[in-house]
Amino acid sequence: MSTTMQHEARRLRAKRWQAENQEGMAEVALFIETNGSFADENRDW
Repeated sequence: MSTTMQHEARRLRAKRWQAENQEGMAEVALFIETNGSFADENRDW
């Protein structure tokens, strides 16, 4: 498979993954906006 075709296949897989997981990503973003990130507790700065 050519490099161009590999890049296009990767791009299409990423686009499909993003569409399939859009709702979950929005839920995580809302949770973090509401409650903060778990990493916030461990930051020294």
